Amino acid sequence: MIRLAVHSKRYWFFVCLFLLHQILQYGFGIYIPFVDSYLDPFVAPIVLLGAWQFERNWFLAKRAIPSRLFLSEVIALTIYVALVGEFIFPLLSAKFYYDPFDFAAYALGGFCFQILLNK
Repeated sequence: MIRLAVHSKRYWFFVCLFLLHQILQYGFGIYIPFVDSYLDPFVAPIVLLGAWQFERNWFLAKRAIPSRLFLSEVIALTIYVALVGEFIFPLLSAKFYYDPFDFAAYALGGFCFQILLNK
């Protein structure tokens, strides 16, 4: 049976991991360089793809049986999030900067969503 990502403990693990990192980094000033650089780009596609899947199934489709995202949708949204995060955000704020290695983190996040949550 197809199950939405937001109903999975794995999905909420990634959401909590993101929130915990934000609290440690900005709330307590604890900085872990590798994690600070690559955790957000890794988790962003997972969280956003799960939210998109939920939104598509709950608000738009109202299907009795949930549908999974197509691989092309996972790839497209992952690329979109990576482009916005690496090109648009740095134009809007000096807090963001371009890092070509972030693309690997975004891709790994999209891959993890597809393998672990898009069932």
